[in-house]
Amino acid sequence: MKIILNGIGCPESGAAFILSQLLKSLPEDIQLLAFLPQVTKNDTYDYCNKNTKRILLNVKLWSLYLRPLLEIIVNVVKIVFRYDAIINVSNHGLCLTKHQFLYIQNQYIIDLKAKKKFGGGYPNAITRFGLNTYLKNAAAIFVQSYHIQELLKEYCQFNKINYPKKVIVIQPLPIIHNFEQKQAETKFEFQLFYPASDFPHKRILLAVEGIKEYAKQNNRIGLEVTAKKLGDESDFINYLGLIPHPIVLERIHSSDALLFTSERESLGLPLLEALNFEKPAVLPKLPYAVEIYGEAGVYFENPDAASVAKAINFLYDNYDDYCKKVKERKRTEWANRNSWQNHWEIFCAQVKDF
Repeated sequence: MKIILNGIGCPESGAAFILSQLLKSLPEDIQLLAFLPQVTKNDTYDYCNKNTKRILLNVKLWSLYLRPLLEIIVNVVKIVFRYDAIINVSNHGLCLTKHQFLYIQNQYIIDLKAKKKFGGGYPNAITRFGLNTYLKNAAAIFVQSYHIQELLKEYCQFNKINYPKKVIVIQPLPIIHNFEQKQAETKFEFQLFYPASDFPHKRILLAVEGIKEYAKQNNRIGLEVTAKKLGDESDFINYLGLIPHPIVLERIHSSDALLFTSERESLGLPLLEALNFEKPAVLPKLPYAVEIYGEAGVYFENPDAASVAKAINFLYDNYDDYCKKVKERKRTEWANRNSWQNHWEIFCAQVKDF
């Protein structure tokens, strides 16, 4: 089977992780032509197997300025070189030929409340035009969670687009390879960890203020967060800045619990990684968080420091009970998720159907 993988929209963060896992798990019986984002010269994708032909494209040029041209090129290549299908993992594109499949892994593209702007993965008129060509013409649409499926329904209804006949939910299982379960040095007696990024929707300040509020009554607790310092110093916050993913895993493994305040997630990879290490979590009561942690999560209702502090206090007072709940949640949740190898089985089954 000959497949084109369009990954130009996966240059960083969780999207880059998903792209890497799909490339690493490619079956040997597939010949893959992969259009891949190159942020730096070190992005060579050397881990790809011999059946993958890599076309590396400068992200700033091809993703931001020449994306429409690239999408046309991908369609032409499919026709001229007779590829069986295009798997687009870049959230949008141009679906101009048959046997195309879209894998949505960015909530922004279908979130009607998301800010519109060019670049940064945000939606705009061009990206949503491309998305709509897939919703109207693709052989199938893949999404990573049921709450994203609901957003897709709302998006189609609002834009008066017929909901695609085939939408398949593939809930990924975050297999963590080659992780040495060693304990990192902890800074606080009871330590929470927030693997965040600089996107506004991560609401880092909410996490920081929540910790400061709770520290007024419990000085044994603290937060490590992967962010730059926000200004004022605090004895209860340790800003780590940007750290490599293996170190993120080490911090999750070594901390007592996860604190996560993001207002939107598509996959929610940090939550899945925390669940993998059987860590309790303080989370916003939003669909993405409830879908992963269920009754094993401790939720705050309102996006304010007092509500976050209240949830942290509840977890602290009931920590042992939630450790047990998380273990049970992991067992049931893992039974219903798909490995990256399973992704390819699902992809190929859909290609054969058409």
